[in-house]
Amino acid sequence: MIRILLVEDNAADARLVYEMLKEDRPWRYHVTRAGSLGEVLRRLEGESFDVVLLDLGLPDSYGPQAVDPVLSAAPSVPVVILSGLREES
Repeated sequence: MIRILLVEDNAADARLVYEMLKEDRPWRYHVTRAGSLGEVLRRLEGESFDVVLLDLGLPDSYGPQAVDPVLSAAPSVPVVILSGLREES
């Protein structure tokens, strides 16, 4: 089972990710959701994940500055950036 930490504060966007994963093989994934950078950092201290899906628009962090704390908290866990923005920077 792949353990996913979904960092997304918007319930509708989180639901969209759940639905996309469910289309594949729902039994393959265990998704835990965090709604803020603070929450994801607390979860990474006490739990183990295979991948972090990180939204860059969070209530306590916006943009690329959210990436470094997550990478520092779990340096061996891949981080995939989720963004609805069409801007590459």
